[in-house]
Amino acid sequence: MVMPSKPSAPAKPSPERGSRSPAVLAWIHLLRAYMKIDRLIEQRLRSFGLTHPQFGLLNQLSRSHGPTQQECSHALYVDKANLSGIVDRLSRTGLVDRIPDPVDRRYNRIYMTPRGRDVLAAARAEVEALLREVFGGLSSEEQERLHHLLGRLHKDLE
Repeated sequence: MVMPSKPSAPAKPSPERGSRSPAVLAWIHLLRAYMKIDRLIEQRLRSFGLTHPQFGLLNQLSRSHGPTQQECSHALYVDKANLSGIVDRLSRTGLVDRIPDPVDRRYNRIYMTPRGRDVLAAARAEVEALLREVFGGLSSEEQERLHHLLGRLHKDLE
């Protein structure tokens, strides 16, 4: 004999949602997605002997000619002490050169070496392929919308 089932209780709010605002939920999802993507990128960059901050600096150097360490620090949102360590490691591996500024020797200018350009090109291609894969579950329109919304948020925070 089959026992009649009890009437189901009303659905409980998910523990994640609770009484959180859409802004808080968006932040949680953004943070979780970022952390997962960042881990995937770090794994890919390891095969090139790079960390994410080193990759960021090489990308910055590809867009500018001989910036100072202070300029790089500002552009990458990294404090000067951490940037100095990043530059030290990239210099030891022959990917960048740190050259005293000819006009003001208190400053060092950072230049990417030819080897650094080669490593960056290969690493960038790998990361771009990964990102195409990661965002492949979204349509082109959804990717454009996400780009627009995150760009607007970034601009509003400046």
